[in-house]
Amino acid sequence: MRYLQNVCHLPAHRQPHRRRLLLFAIALVVAGLVALLPMACYAEGPQAQVHIVMWGETLSSIALRYGVTLDSLMQANGITNSHYIRAGDQLIIPPPGEPAKSGEPPANAPGGQGEQKTHTVAYGESLYAIALFYGVDMRDLAAANGIANPDIIRPGQRLIIPSGSGQAGSGNSGAAPSTGSSPQPANAVYHVVRYGDTLYGIALEYGVSADAIASANGLTNPSLIFAGQRLLISGSVQGGNPQPTPTPAPSDQQPQAQPTLPAKLGYGVCVHLLNQDMDAVLNAVQGLGFTWVKQQIEWKLFEPAKGQIQWAMLDQVVNAANNHGLHLVLSVVKAPKWARAADSDLSVDGPPANPADYAAFVGALAARYQGKVAAYEVWNEQNLWYEWGGKGHLSAAEYVKLLQAAHDSIKAADPGAIVISGGLTPTGVNDGYTAFDDVNYLGQMYAAGARPYFDVLGAHPSGYNNPPDDSPEHNSTNTSQFKGHWSFYFRRFEQLHDVMLLNGDGGKQMWLTEFGWSSQSNPPAGYEYAADNTAEQQATYLVRAFQILKDKGYVGAAFVWNLNYAPVCGPADEKAGFSLMGADGRARPAYAALAAMAK
Repeated sequence: MRYLQNVCHLPAHRQPHRRRLLLFAIALVVAGLVALLPMACYAEGPQAQVHIVMWGETLSSIALRYGVTLDSLMQANGITNSHYIRAGDQLIIPPPGEPAKSGEPPANAPGGQGEQKTHTVAYGESLYAIALFYGVDMRDLAAANGIANPDIIRPGQRLIIPSGSGQAGSGNSGAAPSTGSSPQPANAVYHVVRYGDTLYGIALEYGVSADAIASANGLTNPSLIFAGQRLLISGSVQGGNPQPTPTPAPSDQQPQAQPTLPAKLGYGVCVHLLNQDMDAVLNAVQGLGFTWVKQQIEWKLFEPAKGQIQWAMLDQVVNAANNHGLHLVLSVVKAPKWARAADSDLSVDGPPANPADYAAFVGALAARYQGKVAAYEVWNEQNLWYEWGGKGHLSAAEYVKLLQAAHDSIKAADPGAIVISGGLTPTGVNDGYTAFDDVNYLGQMYAAGARPYFDVLGAHPSGYNNPPDDSPEHNSTNTSQFKGHWSFYFRRFEQLHDVMLLNGDGGKQMWLTEFGWSSQSNPPAGYEYAADNTAEQQATYLVRAFQILKDKGYVGAAFVWNLNYAPVCGPADEKAGFSLMGADGRARPAYAALAAMAK
């Protein structure tokens, strides 16, 4: 979220939360329209197949799926640039082995003898898939291009294909288990990845661990799988059973007391208190019958120089919440310039170079406000590029380092404080460059050892223009946009809980530290769904969402996004559509409905 003085004046690419990546919103709209169509059908003519392009697919992955070369696929469809295909396009699949027709060589076509092969990375591709397509070992491909982390490549990057590779499309990559003459398990079970699958969802479906699947298939990054990929699920050459990953040992510094978590659902709302009439805002919270509030704290504004914390406004926020008898959550984000890495892109907010600097700040907060701040949320939507230092910098492992440092520092100062992991946002994008899918990212967090370092999992589901009971398989409204992917539906949080269960962490609570629906008659670009929701529907959806959450024993608290951003930012701002208060300061229908709702 974007708070404080600059909360209403952000460039479009830095607008927060459910103002999702625009590319995600546009592409998935198209994908949703074709989601119920078969992925391939037979067209007229001998051996002719037609493939309907799905969201996230690339021409290379389609060629690999059908066992044809990239250049023959491009020639069959008159494509001159392999990067420009769109969800919903229909492609003619040439018969396997059909040579490319003469003419202009397509992009990424393998060079002739003595020529150096190159490949330009398309959106959604992984190094694994590229290596598999060209029949090379992924490690050789990484070494030939000076790639230290094979999980991080970017669209437009030009890769040298090392010599000695097989025929493109052969799939004989050393990066994955061979399917040739190598011994295969007698009881082998395989899964062909479908559009929308995640490794953690597949593991849950088959009752095995995600780590076991990754290991059996040579996956270095469990979040990067693609539609059509064939994964070995059960059985092994040795005949052994997958072993669970040992739970990382907790930090040496143990808390002296356990935090007190809500015994029943806590009702909360996100507020903007800074430079506002705090008593008036908090009176409005109490008018809802809610007992929890969340305020985001931009670290960069409160510690502009190392060790020089500006306490005055922070003291006012904490004291005001306590004077009103409300439980306060502080979400701490955005490293100051002095704490960022020397080569950081300062046009984008991001984490510190040294997690100890962040830990020192949140530890100072916990020490000063011991017993006054109920919980600390460690960062916000760290699976988005503009929340984590820019494109190509996303890393769950790096986030876990920050989480561990913050957890230990907070617990040392206030053992009773609740540590919430940064709320993950549904993105529908999983390129590892601009975003990670929230379900995948959570799996990566567990793989990096996050489990001991948070008391509560933070989540940010959203409803877009879909009622809270809807799903990709069941849409009760007539709107055509923002359908077909779980990222558009409120009950996405249930899939996050599945990942918790899969990692033996089902005993913890999940808190929805932001959720809501927007209703706006003339919404800004990227938020067109808000025009589909009336103010009365927004009210109905929010009440129903709380009813759903009351029946979920693992949800400890839920915070509506938001109370008062319309008065703060004005009616044209995208955050105003979510607000319970109108730009004129009057309560909208959702406010009255929530106030009257049984708690």
